[in-house]
Amino acid sequence: MADVMRWKFFETNPVQCPVQATEAVEIGDLIYMEYADGLARPASTIADRASLGANQHYFAYRFLGVSMQRHRASHDPADLPLIRVATEGVFRYPVAALAAAVPLGIPFGVDENAAGTALLDQQVEQVPLTSMERAIGLLNKPARAGDTEIELRLCTRIMTCAEIEQDDHQDSSSSSGV
Repeated sequence: MADVMRWKFFETNPVQCPVQATEAVEIGDLIYMEYADGLARPASTIADRASLGANQHYFAYRFLGVSMQRHRASHDPADLPLIRVATEGVFRYPVAALAAAVPLGIPFGVDENAAGTALLDQQVEQVPLTSMERAIGLLNKPARAGDTEIELRLCTRIMTCAEIEQDDHQDSSSSSGV
């Protein structure tokens, strides 16, 4: 897909992450980071795990954010350029036409192509409330039946500090005898 600046509002808290020199990344791509090598990659590069749920789950736990910078593939494998990735904020993404109205706060995950063989770099879909582990964001504005775009508030698991802050708070209170 071509570059599309999908950012709407709120701070983006960008990070810079290396990308494989031979990998093309477009502005607006949903980006994950593979823990084994620390490289940023667009959603479509994940190997198919045989079901949409498995693909969404794998992606969600590696979801870094939204590419704010383009990278054209080069032929120099020694080159490890950095791309800027937004880890927070509200972004506008396409969805298949919604069959019914969707209320604020409903989870969305990355969508899959029609063949069911690859994730899409710049499209999302609603995920069941019972499958929050597949979500990459929450609906930031109620959507109406027939809408083909939604506003998504990012929920990245890699760059969140809530767990660290909670652990720090528990450690300090337990050490003080409280």
